Amino acid sequence: MRLDEHVTLITGAGSGVGAATARYMASEGAAVALVGRTAATLGAVADEILQRGGRAIAIPADVSRAEQIDAAVERTVEELGRLDSVVANAAV
Repeated sequence: MRLDEHVTLITGAGSGVGAATARYMASEGAAVALVGRTAATLGAVADEILQRGGRAIAIPADVSRAEQIDAAVERTVEELGRLDSVVANAAV
C-alpha cells in the first residue's frame, strides 16, 4: 500500500508500536509527525526515517495536555503541509 503525499501524526512514536508504525508508514511514502514525551527517542526514530529518505519530524508533547496536542497538530500542518490521519497509540 503506497502512502505517497499522505501525512500522519503518530502518538507514542518514540518506541514500540508507535515507532514501528512510523517506520512502516514512512517506508510506504507517508510523511510522519512523531509525537511523544521524550525528545531523544523521537529524534532517533525521525533520524532513522530521514536517513532512509523519508520525511519525518519529531514533536515532544504530552498527549494528556490538550494544548500540547493542539500545538503538535499546528506544527504538523505548518511543516508537512497538512494532516490526513492520526494514529492514537499513546496511552494516558
